[in-house]
Amino acid sequence: METRSEKIVRVFNGLGPDTMPLLHEFYAPDVVFEDPLGRIHGRDNLHAYYENMYKTVQEIRFDFSSSVVQDDTHVVVWTMRLKARGLNRGQEVVLDGNSVLRFGADDKVIFH
Repeated sequence: METRSEKIVRVFNGLGPDTMPLLHEFYAPDVVFEDPLGRIHGRDNLHAYYENMYKTVQEIRFDFSSSVVQDDTHVVVWTMRLKARGLNRGQEVVLDGNSVLRFGADDKVIFH
């Protein structure tokens, strides 16, 4: 059986324009998602957000360096490598970051 940590890596690195159904496997219907651009309520709204964001993505990969797990909360530290049309003249952008993910009773993410 896949661990939550393995699932996080698989979804982060597997998500793309043709794999949006992963969102329904990973996120709860009432998920709350926050990033520097704002707060999104609900998986359907998050799906629309990701679809729009991934329209320009040519390549994306997350390299995970560490994680902390406490109960249902996972904090993952990553380096994102991204190539997208209209960003940095098409050259790769490298960004270090982290994500806090809380899993609910159905083993789906309820907060990201």
